Amino acid sequence: MAEKKSTRATIAPPGHHLEEPTSTGRKNTPHPRQCDKNNMSQVERNLFNEHMIGIKEECVDQSYITSDMKDEETKEADNFDFFKCEVQMPGKTTAVRRKTWDPQRMKEAILSVRSGQMGYLRAAKTYGVPKGTVEKYVKDRDKTPEDILKVRSGRKPVLPPELENMLVKYCLQMDERFFGLRVSDMKRMAFELAIRNGLQHPFSANKGSAGKKWFRLFLKRHPILSLRTPQGVSAARIKSFNPENVAVFFDIYERELEKVNFDGHRVYNVGETGLTVVQHKYQKVVSMRGKKQISNLTSTERGALITIVTCMNATGNFVPPLFVFPRKNMKAELMDGAPPGSISGCHTSGWVQTNIFSKWFDHFIKFIKPSESNPVILVLDAHYSHTRNIEVIEKGRSNHVAIICLPPHSTAKMQPLDVCFMKPLKTYYAQEISTWLRHHPGRVVTHYQVASLFGLAYQKAATMQNSMNAFRKCGLIPCNRNIFANVDFAIHEGGWNDETVIPGSEHFVGPVEISPLPQLQKQQQQQQQQPPPQESQASTSGESQVKSSRAGKAALITSSPYQKQLRESLYKAKQNKDGAHKRLFDKQQKSQKNRKVQLKKHNLTSFSDEDFDEEMQSIDSSDSEFEGNDDDAECLFCTGLFSDDTRGEKWVQCSKCRRWAHEDCGADEEHFICSTC
Repeated sequence: MAEKKSTRATIAPPGHHLEEPTSTGRKNTPHPRQCDKNNMSQVERNLFNEHMIGIKEECVDQSYITSDMKDEETKEADNFDFFKCEVQMPGKTTAVRRKTWDPQRMKEAILSVRSGQMGYLRAAKTYGVPKGTVEKYVKDRDKTPEDILKVRSGRKPVLPPELENMLVKYCLQMDERFFGLRVSDMKRMAFELAIRNGLQHPFSANKGSAGKKWFRLFLKRHPILSLRTPQGVSAARIKSFNPENVAVFFDIYERELEKVNFDGHRVYNVGETGLTVVQHKYQKVVSMRGKKQISNLTSTERGALITIVTCMNATGNFVPPLFVFPRKNMKAELMDGAPPGSISGCHTSGWVQTNIFSKWFDHFIKFIKPSESNPVILVLDAHYSHTRNIEVIEKGRSNHVAIICLPPHSTAKMQPLDVCFMKPLKTYYAQEISTWLRHHPGRVVTHYQVASLFGLAYQKAATMQNSMNAFRKCGLIPCNRNIFANVDFAIHEGGWNDETVIPGSEHFVGPVEISPLPQLQKQQQQQQQQPPPQESQASTSGESQVKSSRAGKAALITSSPYQKQLRESLYKAKQNKDGAHKRLFDKQQKSQKNRKVQLKKHNLTSFSDEDFDEEMQSIDSSDSEFEGNDDDAECLFCTGLFSDDTRGEKWVQCSKCRRWAHEDCGADEEHFICSTC
């Protein structure tokens, strides 16, 4: 019987020719694992390459391929390394890819066979699909071709499709209610659903949850879901940013915009942001893979706050900013390198105060120069230095500036500066700090470098494109009161409904039965415009304090009704504060007198003369200390004095240490306890 010759092709490296095989077959060559290509001669290398190619199971071309058949560009590969060739080793299998055919062509093949136009073989050749697959799908006549193609190969999921759809719906409902499910919550819910519905499952009973593989495949089956990092949002913002408040703002804004002929360069927005000498974020850097900690140099652990007041209009015109430094006295060196035309102010807290904002408003009028024939609109937030500043209101009325206050807790979506300007500004500012520290090794950034670094960042962020996009996204220029869809509001109509039942859900115990959905109630809206908040009497006792509602709406604060209500509110606040201080003083005086009486009634024989004199001296000193500060108090947050308060601002007392703080500074809890206590 004749010996069967091998049909395997032999490929020679570039620059080499193969020798004809001997009659006895392939030449003897060492095993690949016993070869060292660095110690081979050229002949041995050729034989080894021939042997490696022969190991391949399939070959596209069975002809000899030599260097004579190569192009000029490939002839330079004298150092051709055949060890880098991809070789399929014996016994090593690769994963088989299934369903590589086109679903649409498979659908047409099924319909052609079912209609009797073609047979299995002809349909497979015509549409380029496997014959066996076509035959299997055609025999399943209970399903349509669309349903057949939707069937996934492999094992079926633990939860049926109906139950998984219910879980997806539940997950989206929880996300809309600001209680998004974590990975562990999803795995525990899957385990509970399998137990409650009596389904067979491979989940761990000890852990009481599904595994990582189930969750990974669950996300793959439902691409509408993905892992996201949420952002914190306060309850006040959830309830205040609603369609009713937005509609009230646009009612006022459209009337004033008509007075300026819908001209974008007459609409301005002012806002504040805080900066420190420490970068608020860091860019990615190139480092070693697997390193545990990547650090970046900062000037301090935590820098003092510097407030920047910025203003822009819808056509890219920026008003030079105002810097508020946390100090008592101003120095000219602090403004070195600031944007041209910038002004400065000082306060120990670094926050904007009423008198500082009045100074900025004078700067704004000087820069814009509004007139009766060229009025302007100024949109701002509801900060107390804006809305309870009677000086600014009077100057705005006399200088033809219509000041419109945004709805409370809505600046993240309705204030142009917060939407498109503040983020790039702070990003550029952090980059400038990192660059400065790199170019000045051994030094740190102080308040004397803030203005110059901010000036460099301000030049990059203050562009016409940013300002135009900001006003457009907020619906101000061009005016679009329908800029916000229902999904933009935290509580909106037409969202996921608890009564919605998906097909087949009545057969299973759903996620809602295991863990009911939390309910969010809408904030009751007042029909008439909210006047300025009335100042309630500050409580001096340790009992619970009931706060009055401070929720308001958008308002035209330069209007006559608002101005009148604000004057009345400030006057009543001053009277309430004087009465509260008098009651506090009387109570302290009474407690000091009771202490003296109790000491006199005490058995004086247990004290020596020196002890009695020291005790009486301490009482007198405490009385004198109280009398010296009986008309003053210091805020726990901003260190502002009660005697310096001319705004009629609310003060709240800590129920433990009895110290005072502005309500606007953060003492807004029903039972206020300071951070120290």
